[in-house]
Amino acid sequence: MFIRSSKWYCVILFFLGCEMGNFKAPNKPKNLISETQMVDVLYDMAVLNAAKNINKRNLENTGVLPTNFVFEKYKIDSLQFAQSSTYYTFKKELFARIYDSVLNRLERDKTNYEAAYAREVALKDSLASLKSVNRDSINNLKEKRRVSMSLSDRKEKIDSLRQLNLKAVDTLGRAYL
Repeated sequence: MFIRSSKWYCVILFFLGCEMGNFKAPNKPKNLISETQMVDVLYDMAVLNAAKNINKRNLENTGVLPTNFVFEKYKIDSLQFAQSSTYYTFKKELFARIYDSVLNRLERDKTNYEAAYAREVALKDSLASLKSVNRDSINNLKEKRRVSMSLSDRKEKIDSLRQLNLKAVDTLGRAYL
């Protein structure tokens, strides 16, 4: 996490340094991406690039290129994005506000996903404990049923065995005809 955040800080410091240096700030592009849309674009790029880093094969197999996917989703092109990024980079307050919004949104999603994962783990644990309780209670019922066979049931079994001319044996080992 530290490595990723330190990369962002280096990029931010570089661009902030550009504002203070001899670089001339660009003019506002005609097709400037709005601040809110820029937040959405950068957020989607961050999520898709993280997904690419986690499971690159899945994205390669589906043919999804994260940057192209985002550009198509927001109906923008790479030039428009580059010009808008450059413009916002030279506007220190706007730049900071955009990246703070993206970071806050990512942190909020992280918190929500961690909470959902914790609920899922708790649910799996409770289901596992219920299964073991049910299994134990079923075994207990079978044992009780076997032990608590009523005297009338025993007599019926003995009578049915007598009809078949077989010997019946009680729990003490006594044989009956």
